Amino acid sequence: MAKTVFSLLASLLLAALPAFAAPSPATRPAAQPTTKPTTAPSTQPSAAEEQAKLIKLRSLTLKSMDLCKAKKYAEAEDVIAEALAIDPNEPTNIYNMACMKALRGHPTEAMDYLERSADAGFADFIHISKDTDLDTCAICRATRQ
Repeated sequence: MAKTVFSLLASLLLAALPAFAAPSPATRPAAQPTTKPTTAPSTQPSAAEEQAKLIKLRSLTLKSMDLCKAKKYAEAEDVIAEALAIDPNEPTNIYNMACMKALRGHPTEAMDYLERSADAGFADFIHISKDTDLDTCAICRATRQ
């Protein structure tokens, strides 16, 4: 009886082995690739491009500050606009544009940029409250009194 049970189990195992075997290779290529390509076009800037962008941005910011100190406000505004074209959400440059607009007699635009700078993260409210560049903005004058 044991021999019969053993024979039966052996037969069942041998019959089940093909189900556990690896599939045979395809005889012809697949109609479509089964994997995605390993290289894809990059939509992200490279580290070198990002570094160059930051260096350019810093250079423009420093240049605009030098022009402002020299009271060349129109030129400083142009340089800040160039910096904002590179990074439109850079809080310091947005704030500096608010100052340029105020110094050039455009208080409404100055307030728009001041609000935008706060939204972007410029939070040096002590500096803002003491910044005489913003004197043409009525709200800024009112907060100092």
